[in-house]
Amino acid sequence: MIKVFARGAEYDISAAIRREIIALFSDISAKNIILIVPDQFEFETEKAIYKELNEKNLLLRLREIHVETFSSLSKKILAEAFDKRIYADETIKNILMHKAVREQKNALTSLSRQADKSGFCKKMLATVSMLKTAGLSANTLDENSIRKSAEKNEKIKNHLPIIEKLCDVSKIAASYESNMRKYLDKLDAIGEAAEILSSNKSRFFENADIFVDCFNDFTGSQLYFLMKLTEIAENITLGFTVELNENSREILFSGLQSQIDKIVGYANEIGEKTLIIEDNIPRRLPEKKPISELSEKIFGEKKSEINTPETIKIIRAADVYEEIDYTAAKIKELCVDGGLLYREIAVLCADSSYGKYIKNALEKYEIPYFLDIPEQILYQPLVNFFLAVINVLRDFSVDNVLSLIKTNFMSKPKSGSPDGTEDFFSSDMKKCSLSKKDIDDFENYIFEWNLQTKHLKKPFNYENNPSAERAEKIRFAVVEPILILRKKIKDKDGAEITRLIYEYAANDVGIERVLYNRCLKRNSGEIDAELLRVNQQVWDSLAKIFETLERELKGENISLDEYYRIFSDICAGTVLAKPPQFCDCVLVGDIDRTRAGGIRAAFILGASYEKFPTSAEGTGVFSENETEFLRENIDGLGISALNSGALKSVREKYCLSIYRAYRALTLPTERLEIAYPNFDEKGNETSRSQVIDDVLSVFPAVEIVNASALGERFYCRSIRAAKQRYAALLRVNTREKALLKSTLKKLDCGEFVDKLDEIRFLKSRKNADISDKIGVHVLKNKTAEQIFDRTLGATSAEKLNLCKFKYFCEFGLKIREKTRRIFNVGNRGNAVHYVLQKVLEKYCSNMSEFFKLSRSEFTSLALYYIEEFCRIETNGDFEGDKRAKFLFLNLANAATDVLITLQAEFAARDYRPKFFELNISNEGGMLVSENVENEQIVIPEAVLYTEKASAKNPENSPASAVSGDEILYVKPLEIRLDDGSEVKITGRVDRVDMFFSDNQSSYIRVVDYKFNAKSFDVENAKFGVNIQMLLYLFALCDANKNNKSPVLPGGISYIPSAASGAVEDKISAFRLLAMNHHQNGLYVRDENTDAEAEKYADFLINKIISEEENINNQLDEKTKSSIMKSILPDGENAPNTEEFNLLREQCIALLRQNLEDIFSGNVCALPVNYSEKNLGIDGKTQKKRKSPCDYCRFSLICGNNGDKVIDIDNILKGVNSDE
Repeated sequence: MIKVFARGAEYDISAAIRREIIALFSDISAKNIILIVPDQFEFETEKAIYKELNEKNLLLRLREIHVETFSSLSKKILAEAFDKRIYADETIKNILMHKAVREQKNALTSLSRQADKSGFCKKMLATVSMLKTAGLSANTLDENSIRKSAEKNEKIKNHLPIIEKLCDVSKIAASYESNMRKYLDKLDAIGEAAEILSSNKSRFFENADIFVDCFNDFTGSQLYFLMKLTEIAENITLGFTVELNENSREILFSGLQSQIDKIVGYANEIGEKTLIIEDNIPRRLPEKKPISELSEKIFGEKKSEINTPETIKIIRAADVYEEIDYTAAKIKELCVDGGLLYREIAVLCADSSYGKYIKNALEKYEIPYFLDIPEQILYQPLVNFFLAVINVLRDFSVDNVLSLIKTNFMSKPKSGSPDGTEDFFSSDMKKCSLSKKDIDDFENYIFEWNLQTKHLKKPFNYENNPSAERAEKIRFAVVEPILILRKKIKDKDGAEITRLIYEYAANDVGIERVLYNRCLKRNSGEIDAELLRVNQQVWDSLAKIFETLERELKGENISLDEYYRIFSDICAGTVLAKPPQFCDCVLVGDIDRTRAGGIRAAFILGASYEKFPTSAEGTGVFSENETEFLRENIDGLGISALNSGALKSVREKYCLSIYRAYRALTLPTERLEIAYPNFDEKGNETSRSQVIDDVLSVFPAVEIVNASALGERFYCRSIRAAKQRYAALLRVNTREKALLKSTLKKLDCGEFVDKLDEIRFLKSRKNADISDKIGVHVLKNKTAEQIFDRTLGATSAEKLNLCKFKYFCEFGLKIREKTRRIFNVGNRGNAVHYVLQKVLEKYCSNMSEFFKLSRSEFTSLALYYIEEFCRIETNGDFEGDKRAKFLFLNLANAATDVLITLQAEFAARDYRPKFFELNISNEGGMLVSENVENEQIVIPEAVLYTEKASAKNPENSPASAVSGDEILYVKPLEIRLDDGSEVKITGRVDRVDMFFSDNQSSYIRVVDYKFNAKSFDVENAKFGVNIQMLLYLFALCDANKNNKSPVLPGGISYIPSAASGAVEDKISAFRLLAMNHHQNGLYVRDENTDAEAEKYADFLINKIISEEENINNQLDEKTKSSIMKSILPDGENAPNTEEFNLLREQCIALLRQNLEDIFSGNVCALPVNYSEKNLGIDGKTQKKRKSPCDYCRFSLICGNNGDKVIDIDNILKGVNSDE
């Protein structure tokens, strides 16, 4: 006897089935009742049965009811038939599918290119699953039969690509089934169990009353099982939520109705009685209520008589976040004000990605919940660690090593620096996890030194680098074990690879220790029980995966690339099962799976056109059109006609998705709210689902609520929510905001409110006057005191003068751009600078030897120091690099040109180099070297010219006065502010030159090397531009003002260090020095400096005249005047002592004012624009406009955009900058 209970969702079919079951207990005879339900409803069904039996005082007969699924029944039937095969879980299936693909890879045609791609095996599993679900096994997909049948059928022959793809699938499926021989697939088990039933070899259903409930759809194998069950069972009762013969809603019920027709038709064929019951079924939904009316009329053409249903709402939200915020607030309202229990509410998500968003919202509103949405372990941190390990093993590179370190699972020794691997990995050695700073420092070190993969394989031992030791400690702890592991796994099979990776994680990494530490709460140190549970569950899942991999991959020689794909595919198919944590909690699930009893209110989220109703299951490697073609041509392809129509058509899939939406809409008994966002989580615009229009066709007057229009009273239902809403109202003044402020203060949140109000006040004060708001930024005094140092470098001081906001970003917020230590264009100047420093350092105490050096000797020295510079300042990896060698030689020639001009200059004047890279950060005294020559200076002939030429030796150069032991004191420049505090200006001077006058006064010249020519402008300096060298000069003079012998300012000098260009074959070093290698800067005039400068100029002129006469040329007065002008600074760049002191006062006053501004919180974006005169290689002056806004990284956030500046040129012209 076959009974079928069938009615719409307003009726309780499950209650009718349970009533039938209870009726069987009218006598005391033992029963064998089997209730078959879908896998996801097993627990809910058992709970409902228990409750009903308890109410009827029949709890003792609970053991006579067996709640089963098709899978559990199949297991028992096969076990009864002594089937010893192991059930294949997703891990085993993935491994076997990868094996099958590897075995058939060379035989594939259509799918050959896809076979190597990640995720292909997952698609193939979906394809095989689709075919098996339809009842098509690998035996029915015979390649030869398919090809022969296609040849005979003209219609099919024209679709060769589909045929080729189907043949490839048949090859892989056949190989997969062959690998599955000792295993049992759940999908195969149902069909095999059905075959056992048809052969009457099972006694499992003897004297059994069978009930089938809660199914929306049957797979092909399940349908086959039911048909075979009708042959042997005496009584079968089936329950379906469907309205039979409902023509007006055919699209809704046609899929399920066709399956019922197949079951009933088959029963009639074998002579079984059938009975369709549509009456006397208890109602689930009250009559004439909105939800009941919706159930009866949705997806039809009927309109409800209820005009304005209060319990059905459509919610329009601006975005996903507003949508879930509304949902959480409404749930809180229903439970607090409406009397609902949390367990009587369900939230159904059309998109599984909603889970992570709604979780945060429910926690914000303090709502207990159970998230019944499957969560892949693929995105768990522990799985990410193992993927990173496998990735770095298969492709050892800098990026992959950094990815491994960033998993936060790696450790380092707690103390000491290991010298070798002898006891580093011993279990006794204590380790600690790498901190975020460790990881950041290591990554910065890799970036800064431009390290490549090969550099990671050897210790970091770069010179003069304090961070190398810390980086090496991390490299040794992380990289060395990986290198050892890579050697171990070479040429190993899959089982050995698995074992070695597991041992590495357990022993070398100490994964259990790391997991335990990750579960400790940061502040209290207590265990986070929930995190511990999740990590334990993930670790248990991974342990089983590794166990299966080791067993199944024994003897399989697979590459690490394939191993990575297998492992990632397995993890993508493994989900976490989380039991409910509360008895009373909101159920959060998806549209298709979630069903529960006793739901009074339901929220459907994400009801957009693209997401609701949900799309049909994937079709694997086949497209929808290809699947439809296969379905229509099963017979023509030589596949058994018994399976005709087993594959679902596009229409059937659409009907099924509509039916699932129908079940979701009718889940609650009292209240339904459907929400959709205008924009999804990625910011893409969406439109509402057609289902919403169908609801509106039943209830035209249903209210569409705009979530944005609801007030603070609605949303502020927890302290966290209220704080968030108040923060969102920062820029507005409303009555609701005032009430919210008052409420928060009453809830002891006054400090939070006051902070926000202070921020709002500062913003409003800044925006008060529209004309003055450009670039205005103000900090609290306390904040400014905390972030700005009282000691700053001279370069920083110069940047402060140019733009306070840029200084705030760089030196207050510490926003620094990472730079690489690579030998590029930007480093050429530093390399030449290094050569000049080292050569002059070497010879500064013996200038006689310096004057004897030839060009070739200079070039050799330059090459040596350039290579030393690259070894210290870069990774030094230039072996075999011809381009680098060529570049080194060019730079060596450039440095040689500069050294030649320096040789000529020092031969011509009294200044001598005394100190190099002089650090004025700390107080101290420096002994001045005695490098003044008393003998004749003779410069080698080859050095007199930039290119080899003949000339006479120069005459005696002027001699400097000889000094005794002199001490030069060094200390930072101190600037006292109005509040009495002091700021120190520090820095490092490239070179300090000195000369001594006849009256024993010493003069200081501060020298700065510039790769390109740079000029000094006193007028610019008065506005704080290019004052770095001046500040150094001020500091040195201030430090030595109490010396016995006076130390006086001589000037500042910018020395260009770029290549000379060698514009003529016979330009002497003296002519070159006069043209474009002379110092550009400032010299402070008094009788001694004037005398020194004039002697220097006269000496150069005489040398040049002499050279011209040697080649029978006469130097005219105009040329002579031009050369003299280029040698000696004039005008404001040559101030006397009084003018220099006035300049000092102006520079210090400006800097003092700017310092006081930033310490009081004024960090306005008011840049200083100026012009700079640069001397070109041809000796001509070029004027260039400059601004701190040029290439500024903060221009997008400063709020100025060049609208308001201090323009020095305009000020000097008398033009208002604002104009």
